[in-house]
Amino acid sequence: MSVAGRSVLQGTLAFVLVAAIHVMALQSGIPVPEVLAFFSLVVVIVSLILVKRSFSTAAALKRQTKPACVGSNGEFGRPLDCASK
Repeated sequence: MSVAGRSVLQGTLAFVLVAAIHVMALQSGIPVPEVLAFFSLVVVIVSLILVKRSFSTAAALKRQTKPACVGSNGEFGRPLDCASK
């Protein structure tokens, strides 16, 4: 599954979860069900952010990248500058 497809699936599941929590709160007679739905939404958004970071970190660890070189004055050099140092 592509990254975009996975994101759409995760977002849809998050929406369904928050909607289900809101409907159950309405049916149970909680005085302010919107507050519960809001906090559920915040938790879901933070969870999606953490999941997205874990996928991008895992992909980044699998990629072969060239090391960044730091010159004597602390500036980043081009990859070709690494061979001369």
